[in-house]
Amino acid sequence: MQSEKGTILGIFRSLQALARSIGPLIASFGKFSFFFLNIKILFLIVAYWSIGEKTTYVFGSISLIIPLFILINVQHHLRQIHLISKEKLG
Repeated sequence: MQSEKGTILGIFRSLQALARSIGPLIASFGKFSFFFLNIKILFLIVAYWSIGEKTTYVFGSISLIIPLFILINVQHHLRQIHLISKEKLG
């Protein structure tokens, strides 16, 4: 029993690492991203295994801030358009 403990623990950790690498790939499958799917999967696999999981997840989380800045910029432009339309009417 004691000799099997290390083997079972090793298999369990290997499956965890595999799940952590496959999970983001499965989550990134979008309805409209089928065309670029192979390139996307290849990039994610290479990034995950070459630079490590921590760096990949940090880069991914930082890249999620970009849409926030885009939305702030759009909101600013909409306010300007709204002010211009008020000036033309009033």
